[in-house]
Amino acid sequence: MTELVVVREVLEDRELANFLPLVPAGFRVRFVTSGESGPYDGSGLGVPVTRLRRVKDFLGPARVGRRIARLMSPRLDLETLLGLKKALGPANIVCVNETHNVSSVQACRIANRQPGMRVVTVCYENIPFRYEDDPLLRARKAFVRTHTDLFVALTPAAENALCLEGASPQRIAVQPYGVDAARFSPNERDASLRASWKVAPDEVVVLYAGRLIQEKGLTNLLIAASQIQHLPFRVILVGAGGDLPRLQRAVVALHLEDRVTFVPWVPHAQVPSVLASADIFAMPSLPTPYWEEQFGFSMVEAMASGLPVVSTESGSIPFVVGDGAALVPPYNIEALSTALARLVADPDLRVRMGGDGRRRIETELNVETVARRLARLLAPTHA
Repeated sequence: MTELVVVREVLEDRELANFLPLVPAGFRVRFVTSGESGPYDGSGLGVPVTRLRRVKDFLGPARVGRRIARLMSPRLDLETLLGLKKALGPANIVCVNETHNVSSVQACRIANRQPGMRVVTVCYENIPFRYEDDPLLRARKAFVRTHTDLFVALTPAAENALCLEGASPQRIAVQPYGVDAARFSPNERDASLRASWKVAPDEVVVLYAGRLIQEKGLTNLLIAASQIQHLPFRVILVGAGGDLPRLQRAVVALHLEDRVTFVPWVPHAQVPSVLASADIFAMPSLPTPYWEEQFGFSMVEAMASGLPVVSTESGSIPFVVGDGAALVPPYNIEALSTALARLVADPDLRVRMGGDGRRRIETELNVETVARRLARLLAPTHA
């Protein structure tokens, strides 16, 4: 049996679910993390998780910790996971995340001294030479590029970024993640949920679920919605984040109080019901000099749920959604408003586009298909 240890700075069950179907294929899967938790932290997956402390966890506030670390050793990295070598044990494969994370560097150093251990680095990053203005991160990336046995690029854009930075194309495989197509499916609407959102019987629900941050283009979504006066719809924004006050002010300024509902984070176990109770999923992501949409799990979950998606031609979105979305140029509010209005007004179009997205999930982006491909990539004969 091949022992696979997945090391992540922060666990996220939407990602980790792609490794669970490897167990029937002859892999023993374990997870190792720094102990930080996000909203979807993988705690309900039923897989062994080892939580390690970092150097900075023992050094107090960040500024004080950095001063102490410099006194102890100029090479001491505050993000270092303590006890990682012991946690990896006799692993055959260590799967880390991105080239700039210190846990990726640690795994490469441990594997260098442990014959038979391979390092697989999963990469989302699609902006070449990102983080390289920081000497520490630049050094991490160079080391991991040299010592990784296999890169799994989630998109062609991530593959391109790796190649431009100097990674060998022969060590890169493009393989996107998927979602559980049985769990996320076109289920019946939850009438009580729609009632809690204040949705009228004739209203079409335009849903966003995720982080409320500026890069997701939610202010533009609200402006686009304000330009659609003649159609019955309601915008539901599910999530939390630093952009919430701005969005709340925009709702008032745009006179959308009767058309927009804010909903706090919901547990990931409830997300399938949330998606199934909507009609359209919207995420007009905006590229910036430092970030472009890298994958968009929420869009993939929406497609699996049979929802048509409205998004932008930004980052890796066109590759991920295929024919399951209406894509508009980023920052083009008029085009966004037109795309939304067409879908709100045309239920047949919503069904057709939602069906296209669902078929893409069933054939390409479901966890069972992804796991079979990962099993082939991770097999010793692939080394």
